[in-house]
Amino acid sequence: MGLLTRSQQLLAAFVVGNYIPWLSWVDGLKRGTDKVAKEFDEFLDVVIDEHINNNIKAEDANGGNEQGQLDLDVFFAGTETTSASIEWTLSELVRHPHIMKKLQTEVTKIAQGRSMVTEDDTHEMPYLKAVLKEGLRLYPPITVLVPRELRADVNLMGYDIAKGTQVMINGWAISRDPSIWEEPE
Repeated sequence: MGLLTRSQQLLAAFVVGNYIPWLSWVDGLKRGTDKVAKEFDEFLDVVIDEHINNNIKAEDANGGNEQGQLDLDVFFAGTETTSASIEWTLSELVRHPHIMKKLQTEVTKIAQGRSMVTEDDTHEMPYLKAVLKEGLRLYPPITVLVPRELRADVNLMGYDIAKGTQVMINGWAISRDPSIWEEPE
């Protein structure tokens, strides 16, 4: 089992000690988290060393300019944001049981008695896609999108924005803007 899978299982585990502190010894969770933390440290040491070596090579090749940096944030952002998006979407489904029921009906129909639904099955599940998109609209994985730098001069809504300007987009505000959405909430 992969390192990310094991870490996600540990993060999602029910921990008796969180609810009954004097029973925290029952979980055996500390041993598992210590092992995964050690493996993450070893993995990240390798990644950081490669990153440093690549930067040194890039600086030498480009006269001191840093190019082609490995961004560790991508590694962590991909897992944490996915987990958060799933949790928020599930919480909305719990709050709206009629939507949950409609989604369950669609999944049950497509699964045809199977215990697993595959990615191929999702092509026949428009309601699932709609629920996922709505979950991402209401609870975007990151509220302010990754900053972008303009490649050309742009006129946006009457504003002149020069090439090279760093632009930050508030995805949360856009997805709840009543001028765009009939019922943003």
